[in-house]
Amino acid sequence: MKVMLDTSFLLAAMEGKIDIVSELQKFDRPELYVLDLVMKELKSFSAGRSRKAFFSRLSLDFIQKSGTEIVKTVRGQTDRRIVSYAINHEMWVCTMDTAMKKMLRKRGVPVVTIRQGKYLVNIHQLSRPRG
Repeated sequence: MKVMLDTSFLLAAMEGKIDIVSELQKFDRPELYVLDLVMKELKSFSAGRSRKAFFSRLSLDFIQKSGTEIVKTVRGQTDRRIVSYAINHEMWVCTMDTAMKKMLRKRGVPVVTIRQGKYLVNIHQLSRPRG
């Protein structure tokens, strides 16, 4: 499965010390992607000594070491680019952003998020009726 990672997800995963690859393997064999716009955001956050800067540096390191593919885009709003790219390339999206989750779910894109700060869940599976 192709999976797009967004900034909020990466920062939360690094803070929670989540092994993203092994957690995603619960759903399928993941191919990880990130937009160059996300890389730009992480690089801008990484300067300094704040917690956000620390987790941004960890995120950048994870992207490099995991072989995550960096997708080149034209300029634009990052969330909208993630949504359109995911739709056009039949991808899952990992995000913590509530507004983006709503946009993605409305368009039928599978969304993965972090629960209780320590594990990943597919929110489509959570919303299925029981019975």
